[in-house]
Amino acid sequence: MRICLGISGSIAAYRSADVVKRLVAEGHEVRCVLTEGGKHFVTEKVLETFSGNRVLSSNLFDASHFATDHIAAARWAESFLIYGATANFLGRLAAGLGDDFLTLQLLAFRGPVTIAPAMNPDMWTNPIVAANCRKLREIGYHFAEPIAGIVACGEEGVGHVATDDEILKILGNAGAAKSKDADSLSFSLPGIQGKRVLISAGPMRTALDPVRFVQNRSSGKMGLALARACEQAGAAEVIVLLGPVSSEIRAGFSRFTIKNYDGPKDYEASMDFLFANCDIFFSAAAVLDFESQPAAKKIERAELERLGKIEMEIRSVPDIVAKFGALKSKTQRVIAFAAESGTEIEILKRAESKMKKKNADAMIANPVWPGLGPESDTNQVWILRPGVPTVKIGPATKESISLPILQTLFGEK
Repeated sequence: MRICLGISGSIAAYRSADVVKRLVAEGHEVRCVLTEGGKHFVTEKVLETFSGNRVLSSNLFDASHFATDHIAAARWAESFLIYGATANFLGRLAAGLGDDFLTLQLLAFRGPVTIAPAMNPDMWTNPIVAANCRKLREIGYHFAEPIAGIVACGEEGVGHVATDDEILKILGNAGAAKSKDADSLSFSLPGIQGKRVLISAGPMRTALDPVRFVQNRSSGKMGLALARACEQAGAAEVIVLLGPVSSEIRAGFSRFTIKNYDGPKDYEASMDFLFANCDIFFSAAAVLDFESQPAAKKIERAELERLGKIEMEIRSVPDIVAKFGALKSKTQRVIAFAAESGTEIEILKRAESKMKKKNADAMIANPVWPGLGPESDTNQVWILRPGVPTVKIGPATKESISLPILQTLFGEK
């Protein structure tokens, strides 16, 4: 793939050389555009050495530019990556300015653009920056979200540039994504646009005693991918009911409205509050089928050694999706997930039965097979709907299958 790498004036720019090396090693052709701010943190000679191409000056009227170079570069590239995007750069891009070579290329480019911001945590959460990012997402730009960490000024929070692995994954997904309108960056879907979307995501816990718990293996990655895709497809609001996920995954949800849960009771209580105000509910969380009656005090090793075993009461958890499938209005849609073991035939049979039992509008079944499903970055799904042929998507990364899932469910018929 031909990639134009724009390097903004964040101190994270010094890491951009590693990204260039990775891209070239993976067989991509890379040309770099270094902004005036970026020059303070990485040199042209370093980037030219690793990319094998001369760095394009950010000065529109630099003597090295010939005629309409900005158009030629935009036509050459198949994908753009903006590394270490600052608050200033995001504001200029959102305003449609073309006051340097990089922004001018982006105005002339009609392919996928991936942005990896990096800045102080307070700047990242500033409402103006958030509004600029929201505008860019609505246009169709892809974001490798900043992650939690200690930034250059010594403060801690969400603002550290995403990992190289995450950036390259999103860059690859952006390049693979196809819009129905090849001349547009918008992925708006009529069934999503303007809707209020509720997505549950992540694992669920049940306590064994005051210090121990049992938790399933859900990572929350599929829910995060769906949340991003819904936002990209034009949802008016995305609310996430989020389980106890890792700090890295949680950082990816930072721009969405979040309600947290740990166990079945607080999950159901949050659903009682949130469901009535949503248009579409994706039940992507791994809801427990059972929970334990926890011991009143910590289970001691000596007691276990004396008895040889500990007996605990296990009780079933009510089918929460079925509850809200029965309560949904005529205009609400409930999309359930089913992680299943077994053969494809067995998985689809159980998924269809669950779809009917839960009164879901669609059931997204995924196999619990090696390398797929819980904890993995990769998934494969079958989309089941009453009276409609089953659609298979994947195996592919969860990010890359999220938009096809929405297109299958909510695209124009």
